[in-house]
Amino acid sequence: MSNSVRNKLDKKLKIFKFIKLVQPKYSDSYIQKIVDAIFKYGNKYKVEPYVIVSTAYVESEFSMKSGPCIGIMQVYKPSLRWLNPKKEYDPYTIDGNIALGTKELSLSLPNNLNRGNIIDRSSANDRGLKIMWGKYNGSGSRGYYSTKTLNVMRKIVVYDLSKLKQLLTKGPLWLRNR
Repeated sequence: MSNSVRNKLDKKLKIFKFIKLVQPKYSDSYIQKIVDAIFKYGNKYKVEPYVIVSTAYVESEFSMKSGPCIGIMQVYKPSLRWLNPKKEYDPYTIDGNIALGTKELSLSLPNNLNRGNIIDRSSANDRGLKIMWGKYNGSGSRGYYSTKTLNVMRKIVVYDLSKLKQLLTKGPLWLRNR
């Protein structure tokens, strides 16, 4: 098995187990639908899966029942005409909701951002990610939302599952001083 295939499988497993930590009552098959959609649309729209996971976690903690917007990615209803003019995706399904959220993230990424190395620690990528999340959330790149989502992504990428579990017992990952 090649290293890239092994890395992708490791990333899928880590994301699966992270969602299970956040939502322990979800069935494995339900979590697998979320993970499959994250990778499917991450690949289609060229968005790093950890970016999608971080956004979904901050927006809804992976809950389709979250409000005031729609679902896991908290898709803003007025954006649907722009994001989904042909009604290709149903925002009330896991697949459609993650597709629309990922499409919006992709459209919000600055064109000069190196998407292949999006999770490296360069300040240019940090600025690009903050711009993306600021557009996604409507809070601007200097808002708290962008910073907390970036910090969540860094924790998910860097920490192993036992450390993430420990942090989650103290509250959401975006809390400061952790």
